[in-house]
Amino acid sequence: MGIVLAVYGIIAEICMLIQWFVILILGRRSEGLSNFIKGYLEYFVHVIGYVYWMTDDRPGILPKPVEIHEKE
Repeated sequence: MGIVLAVYGIIAEICMLIQWFVILILGRRSEGLSNFIKGYLEYFVHVIGYVYWMTDDRPGILPKPVEIHEKE
């Protein structure tokens, strides 16, 4: 779980760097890169509760969608 999160985070950071260049050159964001980065943040939220002993529910190895924002 921690190894998966670390590898996923490194790839997400590379995607953020690429996204920065895409925004700089094209003036808009790439939806695919944004979705990948959002997926990392969702997985991070999914795992962090267990890592900091806020829940006893052990997260799975593979990420599953969670909400990280309020719905209107």
